[in-house]
Amino acid sequence: MHACSGKEWPLGNGPREYSFPIQKSFCSNQKILFVPGSLTSNTIDFRLNGTPSYQFKKQLATILVVVFLGFLGISMPYVIFPALFINPAYSILPASWSQSSHALLLGVTLAAYPAGQFIGSPILGALSDDYGRKRILSGSLFIAALCNLATGLRCRGSS
Repeated sequence: MHACSGKEWPLGNGPREYSFPIQKSFCSNQKILFVPGSLTSNTIDFRLNGTPSYQFKKQLATILVVVFLGFLGISMPYVIFPALFINPAYSILPASWSQSSHALLLGVTLAAYPAGQFIGSPILGALSDDYGRKRILSGSLFIAALCNLATGLRCRGSS
């Protein structure tokens, strides 16, 4: 029986074996114990004491680190590029160009990454279906590393 309503569980062999997608508890004063038969991508594996399993915590920590680094990587240009394009003391563009040209080029530069994601994501998704995710992710990370190295060498050579 359900801890709050006293009703029978709709699925499973009783209250200790019930699996459904992640959602908040609908009982304010009771813990609901989820013990799914098999861990799927949309199910949390809770133990009888109500705490998530070690494997779930490890996966969640990995996902949070990847998302944090992704947001950090996409937000860094918004902090760094305006000084490099607009401020005359640090400008990487010729001083003879107008401020509107500097601002336009800043906008194009900031829009390049989201535009590349918009165009490249479906292409890489289709390729990963054909050739495998691991191979495509490894290849795209290798190409990104080479491009970052080329950018670093170019910046080092110009200073």
